[in-house]
Amino acid sequence: MSDTGDGFYRVCDRCGANMPSDAEYCLKCGHNLIGGADKNTDMDKFMSLRRKNMWQSSLLSAVLFVLALITVFAVLYFSFYFIIIFAILSAIIGLAGYILRLFK
Repeated sequence: MSDTGDGFYRVCDRCGANMPSDAEYCLKCGHNLIGGADKNTDMDKFMSLRRKNMWQSSLLSAVLFVLALITVFAVLYFSFYFIIIFAILSAIIGLAGYILRLFK
């Protein structure tokens, strides 16, 4: 119990919320203030869903990261071969042009 000049009120041991002095359960988190079992609150359901969604979100992030890595390596792999093919074709065309100029 605390008194700030506005009268006495209870403070929850778990979450620190202020409640009327005759409250048996915390209005915010459902904690039993007189020593019994806590109430199952919407906050417990919310936290359970949040933990579930965090797990799913983490899994989705990991899968997307792996797909991004595969994409990057595929682009680098194929672009390397495209550069080599382009360089070889350029050399052949340049050599052919040089040979044709020699015979003019």
